[in-house]
Amino acid sequence: MEREPIRYPASDHLLTPQNVALVVINYRPSQVQTVATMNRGLLVNNIVSATRMAKRFKLPVVSPTVNVADGQGPTIPERKAELSSISGKFYLAKLG
Repeated sequence: MEREPIRYPASDHLLTPQNVALVVINYRPSQVQTVATMNRGLLVNNIVSATRMAKRFKLPVVSPTVNVADGQGPTIPERKAELSSISGKFYLAKLG
């Protein structure tokens, strides 16, 4: 039986923690409240679940923030709790 060749994550055609990152906007309560096309609780659950998934697979997480100083407020508490528990590669990108 032939062995599979060793795969190198940085050049692999599949997604790996070395060649992918999770980028999710900084969801705020005011943004969640404006959603009318789906259940808001489901939206929050999906956001938190994606962050948990990234944490489990040890993916780098990028969370851009925009207009925090303009009164838009912080990220939703549920996601903030998940982000604060990430160890390793977490980036908070301040835009605008």
